Amino acid sequence: MGAVLKAAGVTAARVDAAVLGWWRVLQDAGHLADKGIQVEVLLTAPTPQLIVLKDGLPLVLRTLSGVGVAPGEV
Repeated sequence: MGAVLKAAGVTAARVDAAVLGWWRVLQDAGHLADKGIQVEVLLTAPTPQLIVLKDGLPLVLRTLSGVGVAPGEV
């Protein structure tokens, strides 16, 4: 993941490890498209997870907590 972000010129402030784990599960199971944009909403307990992918690589990994924006997030 770090190499992908670096190649794209992106520096991640933080990574949600739970959502990253779900991305890996979906990838290993062959559920992710190799081309195009894909949005996955995982209805996990206690909070849903959002994954936005482009060409099979994550652009956004986010827990949807429903409690508002955390300090420092936009």
